[in-house]
Amino acid sequence: MTTMTNWTAARRPVVALLAPLLLAAGCASQPLAAGNPAPVSDCAPAIAAAEAAMEQARPVCNLWRDTSKTLAAARGARARGDHAAAAILAQKAQFQAEACIAQARAEKAKF
Repeated sequence: MTTMTNWTAARRPVVALLAPLLLAAGCASQPLAAGNPAPVSDCAPAIAAAEAAMEQARPVCNLWRDTSKTLAAARGARARGDHAAAAILAQKAQFQAEACIAQARAEKAKF
């Protein structure tokens, strides 16, 4: 029992330092009030990066099945005004294109 008490007592300063930081981080992630809407992040750079990655992948490998569909979904989300979803989908398409290139290089080196 004393071991647990000593362990807890030794960790109190750490908890005391981390608690305000975690609380502040939690408050920072809360949505803004209705009068101050959150700024809309522009997803155009993410979509442009995905398009560039796909253009680099086309001569090297066949694009994965869902890469073009994912980019089309990102464009659709942007058209609907859902910029956060568009950015996430564009990043996924970019990752798939870059992974396709890496896979093609690994297969080429293997054989």
